[in-house]
Amino acid sequence: MTPSERPVQSVIAARRSLRRFRAQPIERDIIQRLLVAAVQAPNHRRTQPWRFFVVDSHGPVRLGLRDLAREVAVARANQIDEGATARAESKAREMAETPVVLIVYSVPGRDTMETQENYAAVCCAVQNVLLAAAEEGLAAGWTTGGVCSEPARLAELVGADPSWALVALLYIGMPDDTKPAAALRRVGPEAFTAWLS
Repeated sequence: MTPSERPVQSVIAARRSLRRFRAQPIERDIIQRLLVAAVQAPNHRRTQPWRFFVVDSHGPVRLGLRDLAREVAVARANQIDEGATARAESKAREMAETPVVLIVYSVPGRDTMETQENYAAVCCAVQNVLLAAAEEGLAAGWTTGGVCSEPARLAELVGADPSWALVALLYIGMPDDTKPAAALRRVGPEAFTAWLS
């Protein structure tokens, strides 16, 4: 079969996590399509546990994210020198200039098992966003580092309930084609699979 006969598998194979974007805004209709794809994720008991915060313009939340990114980078530095300052400014600039920042949470369930199922469903929703973004010709990167290491401050900044679990912060935009992604080698499934009868 040709790739066109397996379009979903083609998108899965071609998708890469990228965080280098053109300075080009993304239409809200496109982001809405990504969110529609997200909520099609498998969800046991139909709890609809996903919560999304879209930052696609420059206002108080974006500025707060920028400042938090800088603070986290400085706090992680072993010593404050020119290199640490440059890295912190780079992280702040990345947060300020990324066309769309999508912050994704999972709500707790009624018990431990449902909470775990909810988190898994939201992870599936994030993967749907990444695949839909690739289909739209966008680049996206999933992070749980940086500002995510300050979940209480991030939740307060965006207005998330403190009881929600932070699942992902996604950077989304048009890829910067002047800096192509490096080839990615993945280990095949045979290294991790046992066939049973």
